Amino acid sequence: MTHALSSSLVAGVAYAVTRALEEHTEYIVMPPKFMFVYLLLFVMAFGVIWELIEFYVAVVSSLLGIGKVLTQYGLDDTILDLFYNTIGGLLVALFGTAHLTDLSDQLRARIESVDR
Repeated sequence: MTHALSSSLVAGVAYAVTRALEEHTEYIVMPPKFMFVYLLLFVMAFGVIWELIEFYVAVVSSLLGIGKVLTQYGLDDTILDLFYNTIGGLLVALFGTAHLTDLSDQLRARIESVDR
């Protein structure tokens, strides 16, 4: 469940920043279907990177003989984590345009104020 929450946060940030950049410059154009796919792929890639970090932190901590900071419970746990990451990303990809547009507009305004 925490993976669904954290991945929805990652997807929300990715959506808001990407949409703000899209509104700020004419060089970035993302149709809604592409934005949907982009968010899903971004969240899934971020989830894979996180799982790799969990694995390597466990390997390094066992090599150093210290307690594990992040615990990996096996392949089934990793698959479930990635599944919940996908669910969180899917929710933001479906509902992000309706609820995160104001946030991306505020980010765009900040980007434009920095450019001046």
